[in-house]
Amino acid sequence: MFEFSPASYGGCADVLRKIPTDVALAVAKPKADLSGQIDDSQLFPNTTIADPLMADCCRSGLLLAFDCYEDSHGISQDIETTTASYWHAILHRREPDMPNAKYWFRRVGSHVVYDKLNAAVQERIANSVLDIQPSGKAQFLIQQSSWDAIAFVDLCESAIDGDIELTPLCNDISRLEWQLLFDYTYHAAIG
Repeated sequence: MFEFSPASYGGCADVLRKIPTDVALAVAKPKADLSGQIDDSQLFPNTTIADPLMADCCRSGLLLAFDCYEDSHGISQDIETTTASYWHAILHRREPDMPNAKYWFRRVGSHVVYDKLNAAVQERIANSVLDIQPSGKAQFLIQQSSWDAIAFVDLCESAIDGDIELTPLCNDISRLEWQLLFDYTYHAAIG
């Protein structure tokens, strides 16, 4: 089972420990002033960056975690990689701008994190960590053999539109998705 531990990420552990645990489906007012806290010297001290674009994606993801929407968007929209597109898609899902989120998820195509996310969701369902109603809108999560990012956008949209039973589930999966994508991005940045 994937366990997200801020201590695993070297210099950015202090910033990661400050991430609010109450991930909201929609972007809220920025939760922190991150100016000066997410440059290379803060995130990757004493580490050589192997992939500067992935380091930028780490910044985009951290800014998004703190609801610094405009700053995160400014980074992810200017990078032409599947990982940047993934961060960009998550951002628009949280905006919420669901058609734009779907556009960016289509640009992602298939991402290595999808397999990890689907496996983690299946494991959490099997261990009753995630509550899926047998006949509800989230039923596809039990049945899918690979991650369906577009179907998850639709599920989040239902939660945002007032299906409050879906809100905890969508928040839990969104947090897990953020953690897995950050883990992948961070390790790709340092090589």
